Amino acid sequence: MSDVEMVVGMLPAVVWLIACGIAIWICGICIWRSRRDATHVVRPVSWPVVGGHLASLVLAMAPYVIMLLVEPQIDRRLLDLYRRVGWWSAAVLIVLIVSELILMYRQARRAMMAQTNAVGTRTNQDENAR
Repeated sequence: MSDVEMVVGMLPAVVWLIACGIAIWICGICIWRSRRDATHVVRPVSWPVVGGHLASLVLAMAPYVIMLLVEPQIDRRLLDLYRRVGWWSAAVLIVLIVSELILMYRQARRAMMAQTNAVGTRTNQDENAR
């Protein structure tokens, strides 16, 4: 097997790992930003996080498309491995993408509740000041 075939054969796995890394990174950001304590204000989900989610979604589909496009150039042993773990790898990415959505929703909901509480607190303070 030549170096080019090796690189082409490893490309789906590398893209899959990058997609998993981005998805885990997005989940970590949402968990970190949605924590509530006395010194931290929960903010809504930022646009870069939404963009990261979309990037992870596109990258989650890319390994399977890449494998279909370069299938004739991939070594048979590697191709058999990809076919054996294909459903499992897809299941892992689906769980990660759904986790991203759940955690982004959780952060957005906590930010909404924090804003609602802040407005209610200011209103009560203003009424008591009169």
